[in-house]
Amino acid sequence: MISFQAHRGVQCEKPENTMEAVIAAIEQGYDVIEVDVDVTKDMQFVLLHDHFINRTGRHQDGSEIEEQIAISDITYEEALQYDYGMFFSEEFKGTKIPLLEDVLKVVKAHGLELKIDNKYQRYNKEQRLTFYQLLKPYEDMACLTCFDVAGIEEALEYLPNMSFHYDGLVTEEILEELSKKISKDRLTIWFPYQNASTTWVQVPFVDKASAQLTKQYGKLGVWILSEEAELKDAEELGADIIETVGTLKPKRK
Repeated sequence: MISFQAHRGVQCEKPENTMEAVIAAIEQGYDVIEVDVDVTKDMQFVLLHDHFINRTGRHQDGSEIEEQIAISDITYEEALQYDYGMFFSEEFKGTKIPLLEDVLKVVKAHGLELKIDNKYQRYNKEQRLTFYQLLKPYEDMACLTCFDVAGIEEALEYLPNMSFHYDGLVTEEILEELSKKISKDRLTIWFPYQNASTTWVQVPFVDKASAQLTKQYGKLGVWILSEEAELKDAEELGADIIETVGTLKPKRK
């Protein structure tokens, strides 16, 4: 049966990359929860898609933050002074930016996988090493996304038992390289599905030929889907897992 991955949690119903969005994904029966992780000035790893807090962060009264603030320029305690729910809805007033480790604990307790997007590859060396150390106790349920072979190769040095997701350019040569680094059962290769959510991507969209080639080397992932017709297309292509913002619900809970 095809697996369902919640993009930034159930972001169509809850504020993205928050504990609320993660818990919604758990309650609704998703198999994998995808999140974005960034790092504060005092080396605390938090869930945040943008490097700046302004799009999803608000002052406590709900007003927008006028000055541009990078998460790397403030401490975790300073980040907690802002609200990360009101950008989505007044209903979520009081939502705090979550620590990655707290999210890992919750997801592990429910027996699910947490997939971390590839922005960590842009950390500096010290940040990456601290990040890998944090993930070590969760190697069995956390997985990393990489946009190149080198990223997987480095992470494997510190997390040799982790599963990986690849979302860069796919060629047979690259797939051969990946197969030398990691076994087929621990590798998922992602392709975008051509729709309104993926107009910005710069890699080829999934098609029958690329799907057939990919499945020789690992699991096939297709993102981002929002409609049943798109899900049907992905199933016909042999997708093992699909990513959705929450508009498509798992068939089981």
